Amino acid sequence: MHTSQLSPSRRPPPLFWLLAILCAAFPNSAAADEDSLAGELATLVDLPDPVSRRKRADELAKRDDLDPKSVRTAMLSFAHVGGARAGEYTREVTLVLPGKGGKGYDAVAATIPLYVPQNYAPARPTPLLLALHGAGGRGLNQIGIWRHVAEATGMIVAAPDEPGANEGYAFSARERDAALAALRWVRRHFNIDENRIHLAGVSRGGHMTWDLGTRRPDLWASLAPMIGGPRFDTRRGQNNLRFIPNIAHLPIRCLQGQKDQAGLIFNLKLGFERLKEAQAPDAELLLFPKLGHSFRFESVKWSKFLPAARRNPLRRRVVRLAASKSETRAAWVEVTRLDRTVKESFMPRVVAAQWNNLDLDGKRRYLAAAADKRTARIDAEMVAPGRFRVRSQRVKGFRLLLTPEMLKAGAPVEIIWNGRVRKKSVRISKRVLLREFAERFDRAFVPVAEVRVP
Repeated sequence: MHTSQLSPSRRPPPLFWLLAILCAAFPNSAAADEDSLAGELATLVDLPDPVSRRKRADELAKRDDLDPKSVRTAMLSFAHVGGARAGEYTREVTLVLPGKGGKGYDAVAATIPLYVPQNYAPARPTPLLLALHGAGGRGLNQIGIWRHVAEATGMIVAAPDEPGANEGYAFSARERDAALAALRWVRRHFNIDENRIHLAGVSRGGHMTWDLGTRRPDLWASLAPMIGGPRFDTRRGQNNLRFIPNIAHLPIRCLQGQKDQAGLIFNLKLGFERLKEAQAPDAELLLFPKLGHSFRFESVKWSKFLPAARRNPLRRRVVRLAASKSETRAAWVEVTRLDRTVKESFMPRVVAAQWNNLDLDGKRRYLAAAADKRTARIDAEMVAPGRFRVRSQRVKGFRLLLTPEMLKAGAPVEIIWNGRVRKKSVRISKRVLLREFAERFDRAFVPVAEVRVP
C-alpha cells in the first residue's frame, strides 16, 4: 500500500509522532511471523458471514502473540486471493446473504461477468467498476457498454447478475446485500485499489446506484447512474432522497432522457438541488431533451472522468444522514444511537389547508421535507490531529474510528459536540483493528482506536 493513499488532505504529522503513538501503545510480545499473520487475516476475512467474522476477530484480539503493530503492518500489505487472467469471462460463485426476515444467512448461487484489461498485474492495485444491469437484463450487457473504457483505463469491470427476481429494483436490503457481496468476492479475487472503486448502473441499476451510493457512501470513488434516480416513499421506507448529502463529496455523472417518467425527472432535479445546497464540487445531471428512457453514453469522457476520481478515506469532513440503525457509518464516523423521532418508514402528517393548495410537485416537496424531520444527521470535522468538531441533529451517540494520523501523541482526543467540549482518553485496540478489517479489509484505512461519545 502506498503511503500517499493514507494521507488526508493535510500535511501529516511528523513521523516521530506516529512512531511514538504506535510504539508506546504496542507492548513488546512474542509476535507471530508474517506468513502466519497473513494466513490468520485471510482466514478471518474469508469467513462466510459477519457474525462468524466478528467472533473470530474477538478471539484473535485476545492472543498475546499478535501485537497491534504487527497486525496493522500485515493489514497494510494484505494480499488478494490467487491469480487471474485478462479478458472477458464469467464466474459462478456462492454469495452469503442475510436470511429472509433477518434470520441467519443464506448461501446463494450467483453469476458475475467480468472484464479484466490486458495490462492487469496482480501485484498492482487496480481500479474497479461495479456495473449494475437493468430489469430483465444481465451483467454481460454492462460488460459490452464498459469494455472499451476498461481497456483504455486499465480498469476491471464486474457486472453481477441479480441472483433474485430480475424484474425491477425493489429498493430492498437483500438486493443491496447481493451487490455488496459480489463486490466483496471480486475484491478477494483481484488486487483492487480500495480508493478507486466506481459504481454505475442502467435503469434498474441506475436506481440501485443512487441507493447503494447514498447508503454506503464511503465505498466509492465516483457514481454514474443512468436512467435511474433517487426515490422517496415514506410509507415503505424507500427513501434515499433524504440521504443525498451523504454523496456530495463524490464525483457524479447522471445521464437521463428528459421525456422519461415525470416522477423520476422530479426526483433527479430535487436530488441535484440538494447536491448543490450541500456544495457538491463535481456533480452533473446530463438531461437529453429528445430522449425518453434512454441516454447517450458517449456524452461523458469516461476515460478522463474515471481515472481522475479517487476516494479519500481520511477526508477532513464527513457528513452522514441516516434513518436506520444498520446504515449509520461513513468513513471514520458512525452514529451509534438515534433519537426516537428518527424513522425509516412512517405515515407523514399533513396540514389539510396547506396540502390542498399544493400542486403535484409541491406535494412531493412537502413529503420530502417531512422525511427530513425524521432523519438523523451528523457532520464531523477533523480540525487537527486529536481534535474534532461534531454537529448533529437527532443523534444520541456516535463513535470515531481513528488512525495514527488522526491522533496526537500523549494527549486525549478532544471533541466539540454541538458546542460542548469533551475529552476522551485513547487506547490502541486490537479488537478495533480486527473487527474493522474483518468486514472491510480496507488497506487504505486501518484504524487503531475508537472514541465513543457520550
